[in-house]
Amino acid sequence: MKFYIRGGIGDFLQSLWFARNYSHKEYVVHTHFKKAKEFYDHFGIKNTFFYPFDDLKSHDAQVDNIVKEQGENSTKNIQETPRAFYSGFEFGEEADKASEALVNSFKEKKNIIGIHPFRSGFALSVYASFDLPARIIPLSITKEIINNDNNYLIFGSKEELANYGLQESDNVKFVSFDNILHSLNTVKHCSKLIGVDSCFKTMSSMQKISTICLIGDFPDQTRDAFFVNQYVNDGYMKVMKVKDIVAEHDQVVSFIKENLA
Repeated sequence: MKFYIRGGIGDFLQSLWFARNYSHKEYVVHTHFKKAKEFYDHFGIKNTFFYPFDDLKSHDAQVDNIVKEQGENSTKNIQETPRAFYSGFEFGEEADKASEALVNSFKEKKNIIGIHPFRSGFALSVYASFDLPARIIPLSITKEIINNDNNYLIFGSKEELANYGLQESDNVKFVSFDNILHSLNTVKHCSKLIGVDSCFKTMSSMQKISTICLIGDFPDQTRDAFFVNQYVNDGYMKVMKVKDIVAEHDQVVSFIKENLA
């Protein structure tokens, strides 16, 4: 029996407990995360078959390849990898040192708020294709959230952060390690995290860190079942559904500030 993992880093995180405990099993990884092999290699999970995709067209093409390469009976011989809503993560000494060095670079020790305004490239392409709302958190909202009372960690790739228009300061630091595990590990230092539907908000909610999540106001059973409802029910996530995050600027800011208090 082979096990199937589809999606991105959030999906990897929820299924990691199983893959690590059963690393001798074979895993079919159908993913848009370009460094998936490095992710699984880090945890000693070597029996892997990777099927990368960038958009819906290549996603569907890889489904056909999986059926072809994993055998005609692949639908019977492959099952979904079990998930866990909560799990502890040890990413290693190197990740710990990188996170601690960044956190210690703040001028003063204060409460740390994490913010991840972005989505993956695949998610952005899907949202654009269907004209879905809440693609990113606009800079104007992030600027209204930041104040001198807290320290802030802004998560994203180097390119995303360079194009966002925000500047680092004594109490604002960017988290953009080349190794995604170092960035994920840094989430552990946050008392709260603000984000859209992404791996960083999954990391924080899995660690039972108070998470404020902005999601598009449209039906998505997979999103809600795997990444939202359980955390909301358990009190670790507060969710605001938005139709137009720019037009709803004031309501979004009020919602975030209310849940940061």
